Amino acid sequence: MIWLAFSREQAFREAREKLKKAYSGKDAVLVHTVNSIEELDKVANLFMERLREWYGIYFPELKVSEPVSYCRIVAMFDRSNLDLATLTDMVGEEKAKEIIAGAKKSVGADFDDADIKEARSLANQVIAIYALRDEISEYQSMLVKKMAPNLCHLVEPALAAKLIAQAGNLERLAKFPASTVQVLGAEKALFKHLKRGTLPPKYGLIFQHPLIGNAPPAHAGKLARALATKLSIASKADAFSHNFIAEKLKASFERRALEISKLSKEKKAGPSKPPQGRPPFAERREGRPPFRPQGRPPFERREERPQGQQGGRPPYERREERPQGQGRPPYERREERPQQEQREGRPPFRPQGRPPYGQQERRPPYERREGRPQGQQGGRPPYERREGRPPYERREERPQQEQREGRPPFRPQGRPPYEKREGKPPGQGKPPYKKREEGQGEGQQGYPPKKRFNKFRRRGGRF
Repeated sequence: MIWLAFSREQAFREAREKLKKAYSGKDAVLVHTVNSIEELDKVANLFMERLREWYGIYFPELKVSEPVSYCRIVAMFDRSNLDLATLTDMVGEEKAKEIIAGAKKSVGADFDDADIKEARSLANQVIAIYALRDEISEYQSMLVKKMAPNLCHLVEPALAAKLIAQAGNLERLAKFPASTVQVLGAEKALFKHLKRGTLPPKYGLIFQHPLIGNAPPAHAGKLARALATKLSIASKADAFSHNFIAEKLKASFERRALEISKLSKEKKAGPSKPPQGRPPFAERREGRPPFRPQGRPPFERREERPQGQQGGRPPYERREERPQGQGRPPYERREERPQQEQREGRPPFRPQGRPPYGQQERRPPYERREGRPQGQQGGRPPYERREGRPPYERREERPQQEQREGRPPFRPQGRPPYEKREGKPPGQGKPPYKKREEGQGEGQQGYPPKKRFNKFRRRGGRF
């Protein structure tokens, strides 16, 4: 038990020492400064957009791109008391004259003193936010120059601070390889490349370096790789050896950047590559005759063909064995044209033994055919008037369907009538459906619904 208590106290003591060592460095403070500056930028941009829309109702002609200058103009002046000298110090002489000219013919709405006061209050808050940001930015530059002088000499202090914050601390950044330093800040694109197979990112935060940001896209990847190599070496020197080697690293990087730019110029000025692939159609036809079947001359040069003035086949009226005229006559003037059935001695198509349509014997109407009774109005006579057919109401002696020609009623084979089945009480016959449902009838009991439905289904939907 004594040993367990001692080990527990020792573990707590070691944890406290590690926490104190982690907080003793300035890495965590630097990370907070970077995050604070980013959040202040977001808040200032939101407030600035709101102020431009708000004050634009009163003075829409005020167009100043610099946010601090815009806020100062809003806080100091309105449309009626603009000062040319003060505006010139803020935005320049030309822009000041333009603002004054726009104020004289402004189309904005009129604000009272309370409205202008609230807009100026918001403008003062935006100015304070930008002042706080500048203050934190100066503190950050001072802090990162003490922590990583080599990194700050290679790149700007703001970019060096962002690289350290993205890695977590300076020691962790020093342990990263150059390929990881190159893509710091582009984690989404990197993992998208690893997961979906898209193009890998060429750079991350180091794209903010002026040489890489202003380089053409074909050179940005090579420059980013060269800069990431130097940054990795500089971070190791800042974290472990604390030697200042940034001048040599910067000179080496500048030489490499110059080589990349010269290499690209030589490539642009070099000889162009020959065109690859199939040449154009016009170049392929050089020296080739036009396509014709083997041994077939052009139309004008063929034997027994009339020659045309412009080459090719002559018009219809100039062809041999054709009537001469202004052209082919219309269809209705071709009197000498034989009928289709008389051409080349061919008879018209008809079924074997069938005479032409005009010579066919027409069939007489129904009532005139042999052996048919004659009706007064033509057509077939009604049923009652046919020979041997009495009217429907006089057919008293007509037997029922079941009793015709000695045929018994239809039942399944071997099935007796209802009243003769086993287990059925004798009666005059099957009771009607209503009495079956109510359980009435001579010795009958009502069928249950399921049984009635089964009987309905067996009979094809008929009770």
